[in-house]
Amino acid sequence: EEVTMSLIAAPSRRKVYWHEAIIAYYTSPATKFSLHFITYFLFLGFYGYTLLIKPDKQGLVSSRCNVTYYDIILFLWILGQIPSEWHQLMQQNPVTMAEKLRVHFREVFNVLDMVGIATFLAYFILKAITPREEEGEMPVSGELTLHNVYHIISIIAFLLLGLRIIQVLEVSMKTGPKIIMIGKMMVDFVLFLFLIAIFLITYGICSQALQTPYNDQITGFGLYNVILLPALNVFGEIGLEDMQASFIEGHCDGDDCEDDIQSFLAENNVASTHYYFLQLLMFLYLLFVNVLLLNLLIAIFSNTYETIESEAAKIWKVQWCAAVVEFRHKQPLPNPFSLIWYLVVSVRWVVTQLQCQQCAPCIQEEEAVPDIDYYDLHMKIAEAREIYTQQK
Repeated sequence: EEVTMSLIAAPSRRKVYWHEAIIAYYTSPATKFSLHFITYFLFLGFYGYTLLIKPDKQGLVSSRCNVTYYDIILFLWILGQIPSEWHQLMQQNPVTMAEKLRVHFREVFNVLDMVGIATFLAYFILKAITPREEEGEMPVSGELTLHNVYHIISIIAFLLLGLRIIQVLEVSMKTGPKIIMIGKMMVDFVLFLFLIAIFLITYGICSQALQTPYNDQITGFGLYNVILLPALNVFGEIGLEDMQASFIEGHCDGDDCEDDIQSFLAENNVASTHYYFLQLLMFLYLLFVNVLLLNLLIAIFSNTYETIESEAAKIWKVQWCAAVVEFRHKQPLPNPFSLIWYLVVSVRWVVTQLQCQQCAPCIQEEEAVPDIDYYDLHMKIAEAREIYTQQK
């Protein structure tokens, strides 16, 4: 604790020159964190702009290619993110690559980054190989083309890359624990989905069997009524008129059936029995799901909130220290300018390897020196600051 307090309070006796101060400022984790996310916001804004205005006809690279200059700018940004992710992976503490991958992908945001990058590259490649003749407006006939496919992929990529903004909130003491709460609640929510699926699928099958008792095949619309429609019922989308029309169509023998449900039930005793039994099932289903299960989910969320709220300070320290350790090793230039940084570093490494014949022993000697546990150091600094603030 004395060493930690000395790191905070003891000033440096050596004179710090102005260029050293500038370099120290722009290579500090806080500055790199700010620069990276400012450029990330600009990237997402530009990406959203290209999705909204569809600039496919304004900046084509070639008359035979669908790729625009807007896509090239986005591709360069993503291309600069790839070596950054690789560098972050290699900075993990484990020695073996398998352990590095396990530790790296244990973080949700790293998984989002990799999936988002892969999705965008799939969109870019698919758009590049799509023939120019298929480019244009959405087809009126409803035919699915490659243009529609890579358009949907680009939207999915934007969604995945946009979720990365949540990491900005993790370093804040007020919003950091809330992000952890969302993660813990998602685990509870997935378990809750298995429970509600029992009621949802059971009711959906019974409801569809009562609406169309003489159906001889399962169609896509039937699957919609079995799975999606009961889920919409939970949120108040009952669709009573559509259900009555489907019920009449499922029990009608010819084309001269009554359109009014009451008149139709008065003439058909079998349909009347099925209809009122269906209404009873819907009542019980909505009663159990909306009243019992949803209140159970709220109680589970409340318990998770109270548990994490009591440990909010510790959670914030962990998130803050993790961000410091991550951005300490990041390149000082944000994307897409990081490509220049990695190019310079690669060239310098190659030149060093060519000039130095004794590099292998030097590297082994440097690796033999144990590195500082920065995570533990920053945790001690955070605790020392808290103790100093309370004493003050």
